[in-house]
Amino acid sequence: MVEDQADLRDGVVATLEQLGVEPLVAVDGDGALDMLRHGERPRAILLDMMMPGTNGWAFRRQQLADPQLAAIPVVAMTGRTDTADIARQLGVAVLQKPVRYEQLEALVEQFCR
Repeated sequence: MVEDQADLRDGVVATLEQLGVEPLVAVDGDGALDMLRHGERPRAILLDMMMPGTNGWAFRRQQLADPQLAAIPVVAMTGRTDTADIARQLGVAVLQKPVRYEQLEALVEQFCR
């Protein structure tokens, strides 16, 4: 999970843990890329789109440019309403914030079971 807002990050992490998932957490795109480049291989990445520094858009460009990371599925999280445009532009699934329990449960079933 890549999210800069502590309250949202903590809530999603707690929910994922309740669902039996041990999430890896980064507070920005640079931290996430560093973890990935040093061997962490999650089944999917929950990616906040609006962060300081390396935001979700820049993260996704760098991820796709790296053959070792490009195949990891990404689910973008955004407060924006143009989720279909984001999905199309980045080739990702998109969740609108606030993320609901049922959405996280479906992601766990899709990527982690």
